[in-house]
Amino acid sequence: NLPYSFGPKEGILLPRFALAVSPSHTSSPLLLCIALDFPVRVAQECLRITKGRQINRAMDLGCSVGRSVFEMAKEYQNVLGIDFSARFISCGCRLKEHGSLDYSLLEEGDVHTKHLATIEPSIDRSRVEFKQVLILSLSLSLSLSLSLSL
Repeated sequence: NLPYSFGPKEGILLPRFALAVSPSHTSSPLLLCIALDFPVRVAQECLRITKGRQINRAMDLGCSVGRSVFEMAKEYQNVLGIDFSARFISCGCRLKEHGSLDYSLLEEGDVHTKHLATIEPSIDRSRVEFKQVLILSLSLSLSLSLSLSL
């Protein structure tokens, strides 16, 4: 299963108790949908901050399945995604290799729906790399060299 940022957003509704607590927030489902695009917004903010600078490499610590990594690859020549989860890194690598990934979403009980996560064709997937690393075990010299080289 992939994190929901790749999933369909049109079916998202707030729980009834949330609407009962605050019925005046009619835009809450919209805000919830916006929150799902957090990886994209993070990548866009990085690109905005570094616009006009000569930066060719980026790194995403805790990249999950790599949504921010692929978004940053629109501008940066090399993007490294690092995560502790072998499953997340495996999904990121499959997305890099194939450009898409089938996954199922648990609806309720035993009911699953099939979905497809896809990487925009305009993104050069050869620019990304994924590594599984226990972030706490990174040596100080490695973490310093990575951050200084970015």
